[in-house]
Amino acid sequence: MSPHIKARLTWRQRLCAFIVAALACLFVSAAPAHAAAPTNDDFAAATEITQLPSSETVDGSEASVEPGEETVCSGGVASVWYRFAPDHDMSVKAEANDNITFQTVALSVYTGTSLDALILVTCGTQSPLGYFYPQLVDFDATAGTTYYIRAADFNGALGTFTFDVQELIRPANDDRANAQPVGNLPASVSADTTNATIEPGEQQPCGGITGSVWYSVTTATASDLSVRPASAGVAVYDVDGDLIGCGGPFRTVAGGTYLIQVVSYPTPGPFNFEVRAYTPITGSISVDSSSKIDRSGKVTVSGTLRCTGDFAIGFNVQVTLQQQIGKQPVAQGYGFASPYTPGQICDGRSKAWTAIVYGSQTSTAFWTGSMTATPSATILTDPYYFQANLSGSSSKVSAQRVK
Repeated sequence: MSPHIKARLTWRQRLCAFIVAALACLFVSAAPAHAAAPTNDDFAAATEITQLPSSETVDGSEASVEPGEETVCSGGVASVWYRFAPDHDMSVKAEANDNITFQTVALSVYTGTSLDALILVTCGTQSPLGYFYPQLVDFDATAGTTYYIRAADFNGALGTFTFDVQELIRPANDDRANAQPVGNLPASVSADTTNATIEPGEQQPCGGITGSVWYSVTTATASDLSVRPASAGVAVYDVDGDLIGCGGPFRTVAGGTYLIQVVSYPTPGPFNFEVRAYTPITGSISVDSSSKIDRSGKVTVSGTLRCTGDFAIGFNVQVTLQQQIGKQPVAQGYGFASPYTPGQICDGRSKAWTAIVYGSQTSTAFWTGSMTATPSATILTDPYYFQANLSGSSSKVSAQRVK
């Protein structure tokens, strides 16, 4: 082969090599890039938590599950692992937060030394109302025991989330058995449900989500007591654990002990309440001296009501209206008026009421002139057995026909 042909072939070979290399680079650059799996993707590589509190941001988008990995409480698609061995007995709280739905990460806690020999400690949090919080766990940890915390997908995908672990300092009266006495009555109590938990089997019939604290009151004599404010987050029980009511007043016996459950409602934090003698409802009702009657014989009667006492939630007004025609009384009627919110009813201020009174069809022509009106009222309470009845004096009223 001549040197010229050899040179031309070398040039062509070089050109082909350049084209092949360029195409190879093109295909390599076009291939999708894959992020590396998290370093703690496997149980054996669990990230050690050396101190509390601990917080980190986790990208679990490339996480997976190992063959034989327990998938209880999760979707079973992806997981990352952590391990923690406390140096003293403590309560631990772990929480995952994706800042979007708050329910895409499921946490579970185990003890054991290998993936195929794990013992489940806890899995998510179940509230007494039936709500499940997969991203939140709390558990009692024993010094020297290694606990494995698995953060996995809850609904088929694991993305970016924050993972926080802290020692949980529970309130001293977190459990019913450790109910704190409120002391002498009347008592003002400052409760705090921060870090409060739910005991196994504990119910929250008056509302609540994640925790409660307990108080007790013992009465020397039979009496009526009240817990104020009456709240959806407060429940009163007798010593046998039977529910008396959700806050509000309750009746006691001499020497009786009663339990007050204060619940994290709507969110954990401070909650102030007082326990004192129940103030019975007392008051008066009166009727105005003038009234109006329309063409149909309907009479509008008005007046005022004033009362003091605890836990009134409404009032019903009844008016008896009479007019004497010879010796025959005619007409009586009933009215209802309750335009006030529960906390404003028996506050010692006058409340205006209006009642509508209907007479018999044969007597509507006689409704003008002087009549006798007798008002009464029922003050409604919660619980109902504390309701009170007010009776007003009969008064002369004059009816003016509305044309």
